[in-house]
Amino acid sequence: FVNITNQPLNLIKTTNGLIITTNPEDMFNIIYIQINIALEKLSSNYLYDVINTCLSILREIQRQTYDNLSNHWRSYDIEILCSIINDNQRMQEKTDELNEYINR
Repeated sequence: FVNITNQPLNLIKTTNGLIITTNPEDMFNIIYIQINIALEKLSSNYLYDVINTCLSILREIQRQTYDNLSNHWRSYDIEILCSIINDNQRMQEKTDELNEYINR
């Protein structure tokens, strides 16, 4: 996750005009890989630990994003601000999807 959060933002404009990055997809791809490995290789007792660790990392990333935005929003270009807002919304949607995946 550190490599993802430390890379320069590559802004993408979607077909419906939203400015986003690939960070949410990149992060959740890693989470799904970790969960699937845990399902295949570990007992169900460890699955909880894997999920909890992934969620803790997401909470920390969310906290860092909030702190950076709170302290530096005036120095960001409007496109960066838009991508942060849009990525945050997509992170929430992906968290909801992950919850459904886990509870299936």
